[in-house]
Amino acid sequence: MSSSFTPQHSRGHPGQHHVHPGEQQVMDAYVLPTMQPPTINLTTDATTRGNGVDTSMSSEQQAQAAKDQLRNHECTMSKLTNYGSTVPGDFEIENCSLIEKPEQTNGDLKHTLLDCIGYCTRLPLRAPNCDHEKPETIAEKANEISGNQIAFACRCCGSLVPPNCIGIYVHNGMVKVVSPGRWLLRPSRSHWQTLDENLDKNVIKSGTLLVVRVPIGQIGLCLDNGNPLLLGPGSHCCNTGLVQFQRLVDQSAEYISHGPFHLLRVPRGKYGKCWVPQKDTGTISPRLLEEGFHIINNVLFRFDGMVDVRSPHIEHGSVHVLQVEKGKVAKVFLDNIPRLLGPGRHALESVNFQYCGVADMTDQVIRHGTITILRIPLGEIGLAWQLNEPFFIESSGLYAYNSPDFTFVDHVPANEKIIELGAKKILSVWTGEVGITYRNGELDVLDHGRHVIDAATHVFECFLSTQQKSLRLVSMTQDQKKKRAQTRQAAREQYEQKAAAAACTAKKPPGNVPHFTSGNSDALVDTATGVVFGGESIFSGAFNNNNGGNDKKDSAGNASANKDPAKSENRKIENNDRADMLACETKDLVKVGIRADVFYSICDPIKCCQKISYDEIEDLVRETAIATLTNIVRSTALNEIAQSKLPSAVSSDLAGSKNQELQEQIQAFREQHYASASAPLFFDKAHDDFLSKLHDDFYSRYGIDIANIRIESFQIFDEELAESISRQALVTAQTENQLANLAGQTEIAIAEQKRIAEVQNISAEAEAQSLRTRANAENERRIQEARSQAEAKKIAIQQEAQAFAEAKITKARAEAEAVQTVAVAEAKRAELLNATPLGSKMTLLNIHSEMVKECNRGVEKIIYCDPTLQGTGSAFALQTLQSLNMDLNGLSLVGEHGGAGKGNISPKSSSTTASSTQGSPILDTASSSTRASGGSLLLSQVNQSLASKGAGGGNKKISTTSTIAE
Repeated sequence: MSSSFTPQHSRGHPGQHHVHPGEQQVMDAYVLPTMQPPTINLTTDATTRGNGVDTSMSSEQQAQAAKDQLRNHECTMSKLTNYGSTVPGDFEIENCSLIEKPEQTNGDLKHTLLDCIGYCTRLPLRAPNCDHEKPETIAEKANEISGNQIAFACRCCGSLVPPNCIGIYVHNGMVKVVSPGRWLLRPSRSHWQTLDENLDKNVIKSGTLLVVRVPIGQIGLCLDNGNPLLLGPGSHCCNTGLVQFQRLVDQSAEYISHGPFHLLRVPRGKYGKCWVPQKDTGTISPRLLEEGFHIINNVLFRFDGMVDVRSPHIEHGSVHVLQVEKGKVAKVFLDNIPRLLGPGRHALESVNFQYCGVADMTDQVIRHGTITILRIPLGEIGLAWQLNEPFFIESSGLYAYNSPDFTFVDHVPANEKIIELGAKKILSVWTGEVGITYRNGELDVLDHGRHVIDAATHVFECFLSTQQKSLRLVSMTQDQKKKRAQTRQAAREQYEQKAAAAACTAKKPPGNVPHFTSGNSDALVDTATGVVFGGESIFSGAFNNNNGGNDKKDSAGNASANKDPAKSENRKIENNDRADMLACETKDLVKVGIRADVFYSICDPIKCCQKISYDEIEDLVRETAIATLTNIVRSTALNEIAQSKLPSAVSSDLAGSKNQELQEQIQAFREQHYASASAPLFFDKAHDDFLSKLHDDFYSRYGIDIANIRIESFQIFDEELAESISRQALVTAQTENQLANLAGQTEIAIAEQKRIAEVQNISAEAEAQSLRTRANAENERRIQEARSQAEAKKIAIQQEAQAFAEAKITKARAEAEAVQTVAVAEAKRAELLNATPLGSKMTLLNIHSEMVKECNRGVEKIIYCDPTLQGTGSAFALQTLQSLNMDLNGLSLVGEHGGAGKGNISPKSSSTTASSTQGSPILDTASSSTRASGGSLLLSQVNQSLASKGAGGGNKKISTTSTIAE
């Protein structure tokens, strides 16, 4: 079903219209409520505090607060909705409140004629009054009006009317009809009109007679006394002269109109567009009739044709039916209010309606009047104007606006280097460059990063690269400089025209200034789009007039050039090679071309931009470098330049000859020879002089670092001089080649001898190494053998010592036990002997005798001592320590008074005296308490002393009968 909204415009406000009471609820579903913005007063009176503006703020802050308040209210009034935030369902565009659904717009649109004036339920057809198969019925019906039959049937005479035909005659001006047969007319006032009017005809017309046969499935259209008449299927006869037949129409026709009668057959899938009078209002209104058979009898009815129900927009007067496909929205104006209709069928009626087409829901921007629905994809930024201020939408999502103060401009990638709209700019300065801007006329250099600029007085100029650049040193004439300036100006104008056209197409606000990158002297690069404008090479003819007089020679020698095409081709190649060379003169006035590049970078962008314009940096570096290099070459002789690699000093003829291998040998020899030269090469000298003259000056004055100069090659422009030098170089190279061959042969012989010597040395070293290895092996074997023998001896000695120690221990243990046993026995015996006096004395005598025998064992001579001298008075009495000491003193004096004679013995001791032929030794006592073993030791020492003196021509032992014992 559909709704019918018929705005009744009055003379008042153009947006006012009348709405039926039953339709008010439907209207409220999609008509935005009227909201008045609040009154914002920027005065500082205390009475204005209730308006939401803090009077304690400054005037600028109050103005900004007022703008923010108005913006928030406008967003509320326009139902601003961000569908990219929290609720997942809100991200679908179908849920946007600005897109109306069919149930919000469809009303009660009528598609029939039930409420129309003249509506008919069935077709008003006149029934047939005769039968074509019975001609007599036709004759009877026709003669009812004209009177009785005048002709009479006759079998033998009269006129014959064939079968399936009727005869028509006139009597007194009236038309009469007869059936088939023979008929005879009466007096002369009657005559035959026709005798064989065939009934197979659908229409028979003769005078006032009209016979119409309407086939089944058709309708006859007639006028009866001027009134429309519809004849149904069958035969119709009329003889009044007031009926006028028009035509036969097929009942299956879509539309049959005959006077006030209208028959409309709407097929399936179609709408019939018509205008019908309504009973309630009496007005004629448009209506779309649905499929079916519609009949109306009204002269005010009008049919305007058929329309397909699948049409996106069906418009018939104030009736509009829109079929919006899924995934699309229809843009319409209803009562001058923009609206978006969602997928489905929308039927509405309004005299103030305008259909503006459809838009795809997947479009990034849907604009319609004040409605803007836009998608911000991830990685893009939306540029728009809101309240006459630039507004950047950086968050991805779906946004819907319905406000006249919002204008969307464009989508731009978020990685664009410059994003600009009005006074607001987002600058992305990449690493290796800086942004040149002017804040209130003062230079402001932006470092790498993302910068947001809101001030209108903060103007962006360009991006300036701080990376190292290479610049080919090629001189330019004034014409070339002028041409380059014209090219840049034309490229700038071309870009501005393109930007203006794009702004008009995208409805961008004017005032966007194009920005260019510096660094390309013959082209302009738009920093926003990356489009290069211009770009025509300005160095293509840099050396057409600076080739050492070659133009004059060519113009004078065209004939020779034509005769030698190869030489002419070589000259063309040579001229092309000279296109990027710098023409200089040496100290000896020889014109040469140098192919050189200078490398520089901007270290202090502030100083650089304050001193010179950014688009003149390359010109300054180029011109200064060319002048410096030209002065260096002018102060250098040609032979000094030729010390370097000389790839271009050879003539073009030689370059194309068969001596390519010889040229390579020349080049290799020069590289080897000049590489070891003590004097610096020209290229190195020019490099050092160039940097010493320009580096510090450019760095301190302009903040530009001249990092390096690369001199690639040079070429002598004078062909005759180049050929002469080439020939001389060829001879020199041949001589040097022969010398090099001889030196090579010598080196080969020396190398051969060195090889033989090295082979012999290697053999000797191998043999010595072999002997050394065998000796080391033998020594190692012997060391191991000796080590094993020593180890075996050590083990044997350890075992023998261990056995001896064990034997000693065992023997000592046995002796100890024997001594203990003997001691026990002796103690028992002494105890028994001590029981009687004689036993004790006998025991003492045995002991003394054993002592004497033991002491005199091995004694050859015995000295008998005077018993009187003994302190004890007995020879067998035990000496005291004092007595022994006296004996020792006496022995020490033996021989002292005898001299060299036989050696008289002067007894000084009461115990022991010894004589010697040569002298007497001095005996010392070892201790004041001498034991028996000590006494024997003392005697042995005395004997040794006498033996050493040689007394009496032989050794003598001294013995004493006095035994020392405890």
